[in-house]
Amino acid sequence: MDIKCKYDEWEGYEVVSFNVNHIFDCSPSDEDSHFSNNLYQSIIKGGLTNPLILVPTSPKDLERILSNTSHNLTIPFEKSIIFALFGGSSRLSVLRDMGVEFVDCILLPYNGFSHVQKLQRLQRRSHKELYGRIN
Repeated sequence: MDIKCKYDEWEGYEVVSFNVNHIFDCSPSDEDSHFSNNLYQSIIKGGLTNPLILVPTSPKDLERILSNTSHNLTIPFEKSIIFALFGGSSRLSVLRDMGVEFVDCILLPYNGFSHVQKLQRLQRRSHKELYGRIN
């Protein structure tokens, strides 16, 4: 099963279909089951509104990026390129549980966490029922 978002292009980035098994989740979802169920229902009812945010990077660069976080992840150093998920961990978890194989994503260069967080906030604003008020 594949799932599409409603965009061909989002915030200047081309939306591409991507295999969920090739996505490295940099911030695995720790959402409670109530949130996950609400997210599942939202996807079933309205589809995927926004694409996931991926940053293609080398294992060494990802290690450097994540060194300033509390995440204790095993980076797959055997890969030359890692498609690191920086926006959509909860959605990815729900989509994998749904058996989705391909999902729409944007690929963007890493320009610091502030750029990624800005894009995450833009996405969350379209789902106030899930995330509440977003600045």
